Amino acid sequence: MPPKLKAKSQKKKKVKKSKAGTGSVEERFRKATLEVDVLQDHLALQKQVTRQAQQRKYELHGKLQELQEDIQDERDEKQAIYNEIQVMLQALFKEDLSRHNAI
Repeated sequence: MPPKLKAKSQKKKKVKKSKAGTGSVEERFRKATLEVDVLQDHLALQKQVTRQAQQRKYELHGKLQELQEDIQDERDEKQAIYNEIQVMLQALFKEDLSRHNAI
């Protein structure tokens, strides 16, 4: 058998239609109007999400401030207790020393 010949494939060129050429002016206007409406809805949704995020940010910031104030109050109370215990301890040492010296 003789070897098979390779045939050149002929590719058909497809003609692309431009978008501007399809449809009437009214159809293009309707599509553009619909696209504008969709984009406006999307923008409104983004604004709503942004407002909610900012509101949540302010709420969390206020809560953080409250917690920081609570922490500072606890630190102040802890320091006051520590100082009071130090004073009491020094008084006990003085009392013990005076008892020791009296004996």
